[in-house]
Amino acid sequence: MKQYDIGLDLGTTSIIIATQEQGVVFHQPSIGAVDTRSSTILAVGDKALRMVGRVPSYIDIIRPLRDGIIQDHRMTNELIVRFINEVCRSRIIKPRVSVCVPAAITGIEADAVVEAVMAAGARQVFLVDEPVAAALGAGLDIRKPMGCMVIDIGGGSTDIAVISMGGRVRAASLSPATLLTSALPSMFRKNSTLPSAL
Repeated sequence: MKQYDIGLDLGTTSIIIATQEQGVVFHQPSIGAVDTRSSTILAVGDKALRMVGRVPSYIDIIRPLRDGIIQDHRMTNELIVRFINEVCRSRIIKPRVSVCVPAAITGIEADAVVEAVMAAGARQVFLVDEPVAAALGAGLDIRKPMGCMVIDIGGGSTDIAVISMGGRVRAASLSPATLLTSALPSMFRKNSTLPSAL
């Protein structure tokens, strides 16, 4: 029996699906359109993105993931179901799915990701830290007994990790807002004559 394994990157701005045989086979924005009168999901991905700024007030455009974390479970489930079904057309063979998650994800957030992917029809779900996936994708040998610092800059979060001997030693996850909030005062202090009270 044929086994189907896929990799899923649930990003704040886009969702990417890859297979070992073909590489990236699917890449669409993580966005959906909902008719608020009937709570019906009208479109997801590219179709929903084309609707931005062109819809009446009763249609909401939703980004269900924020900072790499699920914020709207119903829309996230719909995105995953539709996108996995586009890649895996067989209803008989359920795929094993590896999902990239932020380095600093909590147990509850991890459970929500596993639940959403299982509801989409996965046979098994494996969670992989985004920095570890980035290191493997860059061809780093993470099994060596030396530290590799990896910085994964995404649309909703930036993950920083030190990886050694196949595992994460230290990790942090920052949102772009956090980075800007700390970087702007520092830049102003350096380049202007503003008081140092900032």
